[in-house]
Amino acid sequence: MDITHVHNILGAAHLRDGNYEKANEHFEKCLQREEALEHLPGMTTSFYNPGLVACQRGTYSKALEYYQKTLDLRRRVGDVLRIGTSINSLGRVYHSLNQLEDAIEYYRESVEFREEIKHTAGVAVTLENLGRALLEKGNYGESIKTLQKSLETGEQIQAPGRMSGAHLSLACTLAAMDEYEEARKCAEKSAKTNYGQSEMDGEIKTILKRLETVFPNDLSNEKRVRDRSPLYGGV
Repeated sequence: MDITHVHNILGAAHLRDGNYEKANEHFEKCLQREEALEHLPGMTTSFYNPGLVACQRGTYSKALEYYQKTLDLRRRVGDVLRIGTSINSLGRVYHSLNQLEDAIEYYRESVEFREEIKHTAGVAVTLENLGRALLEKGNYGESIKTLQKSLETGEQIQAPGRMSGAHLSLACTLAAMDEYEEARKCAEKSAKTNYGQSEMDGEIKTILKRLETVFPNDLSNEKRVRDRSPLYGGV
């Protein structure tokens, strides 16, 4: 097995365990090796992984730097499938920084790119991210339309995790609009999609209890509900 691959595996394991120093150490070794070999395809991964570490650590300026280099390299080598991922990742960093205009711009670019290459799973992911950013910006109507489109896309590819996350995002948006009955229905669908009927009741109660703290014009509360929920779909 190639030593670069080994470092990537070890770095990923340390990242999952929250050992950011060790993760970064292995990812940096990968990057140094790929740069020495001038192996551009390998460098795309080697720049992307330290960006993941930077995001986890909250050092967003470094994350932006790594992700932008990754995007430039992926465009250079024609890594079409992962270009949309890089654009989406840049949107996520700006989202974390609460720079919603920039986040929304990158998410829309990623959706457009992924739709063009027919990367349906990627479209569903980014639509959900976009819907959440629109919610936090207060654009409830557009958020609902975007999340409904994410749901439809998730149904096309039969991706329960994506559908569950979109349903819960819709629940938060509807709750922010005082549409609590519709929010409840979406929360129930989220639980059912993700866990199945047998485990639904307890999860619904958990979600609905959290939704009770969501009030219009208090998106910080919505964010806390979203971040703490075990059902909130991955970004």
